[in-house]
Amino acid sequence: MTPPLQQTTPDELTQAPSGALTTEMERIPDWNKLTRADEVAIRRHDGSLSSGRIDMLSMDRKVFWIIQNNGKGRTMIEKDEDTTVFRRASGRRNEGHTESYRI
Repeated sequence: MTPPLQQTTPDELTQAPSGALTTEMERIPDWNKLTRADEVAIRRHDGSLSSGRIDMLSMDRKVFWIIQNNGKGRTMIEKDEDTTVFRRASGRRNEGHTESYRI
């Protein structure tokens, strides 16, 4: 049985392992606000967490792909997966910066 979904706060997502960059994150319920190169963290219904940079978005914004941090490769995120998406606060984004951040 899957454990119940717990509310995740941005603070919980920034409590990263030693050596990882901590950033302020904002919850993004409206995926239309996501753009390519946004740094995101995704909390899935089973409690697993993925993080990385958005590589591509579908035109209807129901699917996007991220290049995961730490060399974990590219993965697809679907809107109907019961996921919570957090994005690095827009005021702190490094536009055009190609380095990946760990969160």
